[in-house]
Amino acid sequence: MRKFWLLPGLLVLSVACLGCGGGDEKEGEKADAGGKGKPADNAAADNAAAGKTDDFPAPGRPAKIGVDSSYVLPEAVFAVVVHPSQVLKSPLISGNPMLAGNVAQFKSELGIDPDTIEQVVISGGPPEDPTAGAPVTIVARFSSPHKGKEMLEAAVKKDNPDGEVEEVAYADKVYYRAKKMEPPTDAADEDDPFGGPGFGPPQPKLPCVYFPDDKTAVMAEEEPLKRVLDAKEPVKSPLTDQMAKLDVSGDLAGVLVMNDQLREMAKSSGGPKTDTVLDDLPQDLQHAVLSASLSPKIMVQTTLTLEETPTAKEVDGAIKKSVQEGVADIKKQLAEMDKAPADDPFIGMIKPMLQEAQKIVSGISSRQSGPNVTIELTGLDDVNLEALGPGIMMMMMGGMMGGGGPPGGDFGPPGADFPPPADDAEGAEEVIVEEEKESDQ
Repeated sequence: MRKFWLLPGLLVLSVACLGCGGGDEKEGEKADAGGKGKPADNAAADNAAAGKTDDFPAPGRPAKIGVDSSYVLPEAVFAVVVHPSQVLKSPLISGNPMLAGNVAQFKSELGIDPDTIEQVVISGGPPEDPTAGAPVTIVARFSSPHKGKEMLEAAVKKDNPDGEVEEVAYADKVYYRAKKMEPPTDAADEDDPFGGPGFGPPQPKLPCVYFPDDKTAVMAEEEPLKRVLDAKEPVKSPLTDQMAKLDVSGDLAGVLVMNDQLREMAKSSGGPKTDTVLDDLPQDLQHAVLSASLSPKIMVQTTLTLEETPTAKEVDGAIKKSVQEGVADIKKQLAEMDKAPADDPFIGMIKPMLQEAQKIVSGISSRQSGPNVTIELTGLDDVNLEALGPGIMMMMMGGMMGGGGPPGGDFGPPGADFPPPADDAEGAEEVIVEEEKESDQ
């Protein structure tokens, strides 16, 4: 059963964490690493070489290849491209009252219409120095002029009504940051609940923001932002090379480029083992590309590029086998649950989740071409994502406790993996006997 829990990870491998100008590219054009449009080199052929089918990533939409990498840092290893205006049209969002309410609140509090955000590009990587700021940049491209500083002031005052935004001149440019709220030094009293040493008002949560023009916003922590402002020309790196080839016609796209630091992190993570070639995947992987759309139907595709073709064949075979085993395991679990009492609360919580997981795993397929392994996930439109909540919580708890899935690799009732109380009782009796012997001596 543990192998089943690896499959979702494979599908989102290129989204490790959360260039602008993609919104202005014409159909049939692609961007080079510097963000300048140029004629596409047969986008259909590029898609075929990457293992894409006619349905991925966005059936019926014109191909759009490449994304601007102007604000990518040299150490960045991942990039995620999201099209909020397209995502909001998905029934998955518009049909969810809670999400629709969040969008409305975002619009009323910040004065930003999410429908005007054409594209968001998030890029970065793990910091070499854990104490340094995260090397991540976020670039938002709007379809109409944004409100600049006024937009930031609304965001700051959301956290603290007294919050302010200040201008900072740097490298012949101007960026904005939230003004730090200094704590008072006098003693606290009834009129000043934040008074006294060590206390202070809530600090605004806002990154530094640079506006290259009235339709673009670049966000980052101060040190990374200064580095991108210092850059005389766009970065050239393995990541920007992949960004120039990225198909961004879907609702979401991403690319992850492996390096020695990521491989070492994967090696030391201590995750669950499958005893297959998949255990060595981070060491063999060169890069991974993700494409996803939420409308008109939900579709997810990840293409893994391995170091060698023989390895890709092994990985493809291991994925197919894992899917088969996952389907069989879930079917077995559901059959066992059918025999349990109908009023069992644990079964009542887990069974709906397993039924939805069965749909997801059954929709996973893979194929191999040269060093590429493409994994596709379809049929998600019929999945009740809310029913998966308990399973997601179990995976999160397992991750926090050092595990990679359900305790023991099965969906047994709570406590099933612990020794029976009788064993503990016997152990307690042995300790008591030993203590009595020592006291007699």
